[in-house]
Amino acid sequence: MNWNHILTRMASWLIVSAGRLLFWTLRRELRFPAPGSNAFERPDGHLYLFAVWHDLMLVPIFAGPQKYMASLVSKHQDGSYLAQSLERLGMMTVRGSSTRGGAAAIRRMMDVTKHKHITITPDGPQGPRRKMKAGMVFLASQTGRAIIPTGHSATRCWRIQGRWTDLMVPKPFSKFYLLTGDPIHVPPDISREEVRYYVERVQRAMEELQVEADRLAQSSVKSSTESPTLPLPVVRTSRKQSTRRAA
Repeated sequence: MNWNHILTRMASWLIVSAGRLLFWTLRRELRFPAPGSNAFERPDGHLYLFAVWHDLMLVPIFAGPQKYMASLVSKHQDGSYLAQSLERLGMMTVRGSSTRGGAAAIRRMMDVTKHKHITITPDGPQGPRRKMKAGMVFLASQTGRAIIPTGHSATRCWRIQGRWTDLMVPKPFSKFYLLTGDPIHVPPDISREEVRYYVERVQRAMEELQVEADRLAQSSVKSSTESPTLPLPVVRTSRKQSTRRAA
């Protein structure tokens, strides 16, 4: 009996059940400005690579249906918990790396995901936190798929600390924001200098979207805590009533 496999399945069931219950209580605001970039709807011919920071991944995972999305998940044990959880939600998972295995590995991955978007955490699996790596840019260059940067925030949340990053968990009955940006197209056969340029470009786009998502969340909190100042009621008394009382 493989106890590790059994424990992984039990853990994934608990994660998915708790996540579904939590996100059922939440209000949400989703923004998809680019054509076909709503990953929760059937692709209309546009297929993208979605970049999601590791600490914010709960929001896109539980924000909507996952049957049109695939995810590249590492082969580490932490990846096993994540892969099982994603598959329970209907998402296809591909175990491996965006850089290891060469062109053959990329072709295999594209064969099994040819009708789906792909989500990648470009700062995983070992960090540094929220620092873009070259693997996603390399994959975009090899596949011809544009990168969609994202930003996520919540009006109230917990931060669960891990080994190299934390994990944002929205609190019950709060509101979360899911923002996506304009597609970033990476040309084929780019040089190392061009790879660095596109890594920095995606990094900037991710940071700008995150600033905007955090601003929206903070503005929502501020507007909900500020109580409007109401004018004092005015009591009008006629001259005739005032004279009668005086008498």
